[in-house]
Amino acid sequence: GGHRSQAGDQKRRPTHHAARATAVQASAQAMVGSHAEESLNQPSNLSWSPDSTRIAFAADVGSGTSIMVVRLGRSGAIQITDPSLEGIDPAWAPNGGVIAFQSSATFTLHVVEPDGSDARRLSTLTNTFLWPDWSPDASRLATTAGVDEQSDIFVVSADGSTVKVYPSCRADP
Repeated sequence: GGHRSQAGDQKRRPTHHAARATAVQASAQAMVGSHAEESLNQPSNLSWSPDSTRIAFAADVGSGTSIMVVRLGRSGAIQITDPSLEGIDPAWAPNGGVIAFQSSATFTLHVVEPDGSDARRLSTLTNTFLWPDWSPDASRLATTAGVDEQSDIFVVSADGSTVKVYPSCRADP
C-alpha cells in the first residue's frame, strides 16, 4: 500500500507541472479570445509574482500597450495600466506589493499594485529606462537608461524619493 502511494506521488509531479503549463496556455488563450476585438497581441516581458501564482506581462490591447496580470489556473487576465502609458518591462517586487514598469510613452518609471490600484510615477526623471529590476528587499529599483552606447545605471528608491546614477556602463571607444 505505502509503496504504491509513494510511486503514485512521483508520477503526479510531472503531471502537476504539465497541468500548470496547460493552465498558463489556457489562460493566455482565454485572454486573447476575450480581448479579440481589441486585437491583443502575444504577451511579452514576462515577470513572475513572488508566490508563483501570477504572471505580469506587457500586451498590445489595440489602443496601446498595457501591463496585464494573469492568475495561473484561471481564464482571462486583468489589465492593470492605462494603455496610453504604453507600459512595458514589468518587474514584480519581491514582496509582491507592486509591479514596476516603464512607460514608453512618457519615458518614465511607474509602479502599480497587482490589482491595478495606486498607479503612480516613480520619479520626475525622464529617460529611456529599460528592464527595471528590484533589489531583493524591495527597497530599491535598478534600471538602465541612456542613448545609444551611453547608458547609465539608475538606482531609484521604492518610493521614488532618491535617485542615484552610476555612469559605469560606458562602451569602450
